[in-house]
Amino acid sequence: MKITPIKFFAILGLVTAHIFWLLKINPQVTQELIFPSWLISNASTFVSETQSMYPPLLFYLISTVNNFTHNFLLSINLIQLIFVIIIDSLLFFYLDKKFNLKLAIIGLTFYIPWQVFFRGNYLWFDFATIPFIVISFFYFEKFVTDLKTKNLLVASSFLAIGYFFKSTVFWIYILYFLWTIFLIYPKRKSFLNVVKDIVALLSPLFSAIILNFLILLTNGTFAFTFYWNIVMQIFIYPRLPTLARPISANYYSVITLLLAI
Repeated sequence: MKITPIKFFAILGLVTAHIFWLLKINPQVTQELIFPSWLISNASTFVSETQSMYPPLLFYLISTVNNFTHNFLLSINLIQLIFVIIIDSLLFFYLDKKFNLKLAIIGLTFYIPWQVFFRGNYLWFDFATIPFIVISFFYFEKFVTDLKTKNLLVASSFLAIGYFFKSTVFWIYILYFLWTIFLIYPKRKSFLNVVKDIVALLSPLFSAIILNFLILLTNGTFAFTFYWNIVMQIFIYPRLPTLARPISANYYSVITLLLAI
């Protein structure tokens, strides 16, 4: 896609306004990010259940940036703003490609206040998954259009990367699976093609689950990792009244925009 000067200054102005707005409001930092990220650099084993309760990639990312900045607050804010820039850019150029520049500007202008309102002032695990969910959505849309299994595989692979930030992307796999079975299946001429689609959809997810478990297992005992990463995440937390929210508020703004288009 050719980036004209008007497109460049449009996205630059919107992203700058978005970042300025986020910097003006009071940022929040949660202990769930600080303590485990510090432990990664300073402890040889997991000593906090938080380290196994969440996938590890965001902790490692914060810890790596902190090795250069030596400031956890600065590291978290930098990562948050990088994610903001990536998401804004993805949405802008997608809208421009699918529609036109005018609607891209209107769409991103609509999205930014929603993002700020729905927990936009701090970095969280769900928020870190959004760039991968958005890219996954783009390729899944291609798959729905052309029925090429490779597009479904790419969509699933990006979603699997998001799994390393937060396991709630599993809910999106359920939606993809239902879409593939009930909407794509009638269009397929061969049952074998449907099987290939399901394998392409689920193999990255299962690979991510296994790899994530093994990464956590390298720094903790099997019982500790299995309990917090499998039993608590899958069977306990979803049943707690205060935590029974399969879709985080971080997703609302992006979901609203994607549904609108």
